[in-house]
Amino acid sequence: MPFVLVPLLNSHGPPTLYLVVAGALVVVAVDVAVLGPRTTGRRLESVNDEVAPPLR
Repeated sequence: MPFVLVPLLNSHGPPTLYLVVAGALVVVAVDVAVLGPRTTGRRLESVNDEVAPPLR
């Protein structure tokens, strides 16, 4: 990512760089919210079992 961010900083300045990084963070947050497992009110052990079954 530095290949894109450094030239962007040089050509458009800090505000544009901040917006690009903030936009990437929003995309990751939405991705986790939509595709991540539902964990509200659940114990850690039950979430862990759902995501990765124990090795035998």
